[in-house]
Amino acid sequence: MKRVIPLGLILLIACDGKKDGARNGAPSAIITSHADGDTVRDDQVHLEGTVTDPDDDSDQLLTTWWMNGVELCKLETPNDEGRSLCLVTLVDGPTEIELHVRDPVDAEGTDMVHFEVHATAPPTAQIESPLAGDRFYTNMEITLSGKISDAEDDPLAMTVLWSSDVDGELDPELTMESDGSVSGRTFLSVAEHALTFTVTDSLGKSASDAVIFSVGPPNTAPSCAILSPENNALLMSDTDTTFLGATSDADQEAHGLTAHWTSDIDGELGSSVPTTAGDVALLVPELSSGTHLITLEIIDELDFRCADAVIVHVDMAPEMTSADPSTSAALHYAGAGMTFPSVDEATIGDCSGDCFRD
Repeated sequence: MKRVIPLGLILLIACDGKKDGARNGAPSAIITSHADGDTVRDDQVHLEGTVTDPDDDSDQLLTTWWMNGVELCKLETPNDEGRSLCLVTLVDGPTEIELHVRDPVDAEGTDMVHFEVHATAPPTAQIESPLAGDRFYTNMEITLSGKISDAEDDPLAMTVLWSSDVDGELDPELTMESDGSVSGRTFLSVAEHALTFTVTDSLGKSASDAVIFSVGPPNTAPSCAILSPENNALLMSDTDTTFLGATSDADQEAHGLTAHWTSDIDGELGSSVPTTAGDVALLVPELSSGTHLITLEIIDELDFRCADAVIVHVDMAPEMTSADPSTSAALHYAGAGMTFPSVDEATIGDCSGDCFRD
């Protein structure tokens, strides 16, 4: 027996099937951040594209990005405007990017671009100060200076960091110049320090330089004494005279000190470098006639100083009355001074080499 299907039902089924097939249009995708043939730097970038669908809203769509066959940012929903983003790190070489979009019934749209990624060079960093083997003190502000450069970035666009393996990350007030010069000052604790200078460019590439030096306890002034001539010595103006002294320093070798000899009448007599044993000597060809206040001043690497003085008589006998060398201008310094009491033969020979800092 044949079954009869009403004509109206047949038409309804046929029309519904035709409507469903015609309604669903495939979505489309367009990559907007890059184009075929672009040349870009190796960097971390956002891939960006736009997806649309003739039938469905953006929140009904799903996007997936691919780079060189590797799936990235899988099945994410674009924003209300159909914008899709994917953060990737580009590496040197030919690069293929694909953006896929899928609608609720699994219809798909795709866009693809090809471009070249060029590698960028990392920055460079060099420490100029301090130097390896330098010695500093806890009461001494240390100058930090270096040089940075980068093939792509301006030096002022990069970030720098100074750090110590003992004191950690340092926070000096830095000055950066357009030529790549970087400088600052800081104090460090007592220790042997490995100082590292690091620069990072806008792409996150970095370079470092390092140096090892030592920091000791607070610096102290040297000690010094005039050994010859003795106080109230008689000298002849036409005879060479050798001045002798001794010095020592608890913080540095004696041969790193500087010795200066002066006369309140003849002024600067000369300078010399002490021996490793701390001996100080200066040959003076001649002195003017008169009574001189001779001063030996020793200066260390931080400009800490000590001084000792004696009176000598050139071409004349000494007066037996007390002398007051405190009136001599030779013993007054900018920022500090030494005042000698009334001095006679009994007291001047006991000058202890008072120490002071200029």
